[in-house]
Amino acid sequence: MVASLLSLCGATATEESVKGKEMHPNSVLRPFLFALMLLLVAPAMGWAQADVSIEPAKPPHAKRIKGERPNQLDLWKIDLLQCGVNEVRVFYEFQRRPHSSFEIGVGGIFKNRFWFDRTGQPLPLSGERPMLANGAGVYLSFRQYMDKKTYFKEPVFRSYFSPMIFYRYSTYENEWFMYTTSDPGINDCLLQSEKIHQVAAVIRFGWQSSYGRLAVDFYSGMGFKFIPSTRTTHVFTPLTAVCAVNSTSIAMDEQNTFSGANVIFNAGVKLGIRRNNKERHYEGDAPANPSEPDADSPPQF
Repeated sequence: MVASLLSLCGATATEESVKGKEMHPNSVLRPFLFALMLLLVAPAMGWAQADVSIEPAKPPHAKRIKGERPNQLDLWKIDLLQCGVNEVRVFYEFQRRPHSSFEIGVGGIFKNRFWFDRTGQPLPLSGERPMLANGAGVYLSFRQYMDKKTYFKEPVFRSYFSPMIFYRYSTYENEWFMYTTSDPGINDCLLQSEKIHQVAAVIRFGWQSSYGRLAVDFYSGMGFKFIPSTRTTHVFTPLTAVCAVNSTSIAMDEQNTFSGANVIFNAGVKLGIRRNNKERHYEGDAPANPSEPDADSPPQF
């Protein structure tokens, strides 16, 4: 466009030189038109030659790095020690923050005559009676891990602090209980049924270690348990060597309510398995320069 303007001006100058002093009326306006066209064309030419840069949008803020091993503490566990007593407990631990998690569990209580028979004949308020009961329990705990987990690996043993609450309900029907008198060969016997509630709060400390998809969890603690129960005595048989209904038995159908409470010690070993062999990492644990990770902590992808 500029070249065409220049050629136009050149042609005009040549024409004027040929005609000499003769001036066309439009020749006076041509310089002004030329200047006006330059003012209009110059910005367009400058914009066409300018560099255009596009900045990428900032990624959305997220505590977890998406797609980077998303299930580090998602574990299924079973309490091995309690299975040998009188309850099968299954737990699920899921991570909520880099160093904390929640654990929920359910348990099925079964009758364990083996341990009951080896604890001696219980007194009316003995805590061994749940060994004869069937029932269920629910458990809820919070875990705060006290170690410094790095971005690419975790300690061999992760120590934690964990408050827990739980509730159990169990019952037994028509069980004989023997109470020894002064004569060991002659005893009083009661045929009883009972409904037992257990509500407890426990403070635990533990250590958890994992290898691949397997995990082992050791814990111990102490707490307080409240045990309200309702007991019904159906039959009383006095002075007998064998607990059974006989000619001396007395039908009672007497109901009593108890509200026992005690301090409990809680310990055990859990065996767990990850949902998959993946880990969850967080931005707060990431190295300062991701392209140059620590030599002591190489990535395990």
